[in-house]
Amino acid sequence: SFSQNDGALLFAGDDQGHLYSYDASCNSKRGDMGGPVKLVACALSAHKGWVMNLCAFPDGSRVATCGSDRSCKVWDAGMGLACSTPVHSFESVHDGLVWDVD
Repeated sequence: SFSQNDGALLFAGDDQGHLYSYDASCNSKRGDMGGPVKLVACALSAHKGWVMNLCAFPDGSRVATCGSDRSCKVWDAGMGLACSTPVHSFESVHDGLVWDVD
């Protein structure tokens, strides 16, 4: 998921529960991954198991995730990922989808 304001940040999750933030600002167009991206931060323990879905907030300041551990979490896109501490955490509340954040 790209940050929606300028597409400069790219967020990704994996099957081990890690959440990554990449600097994609060197790419000329949003979604064009022809150029290199730089890892900015990684939350090593975002979820216990798969990061099932994620969605960046419109201003790019936060990202919402849900995992196979049935938790939904909201992360600060900067230091929140680096220190692996979510802004909000909701346990046992979802079926694996984050549709949109406003």
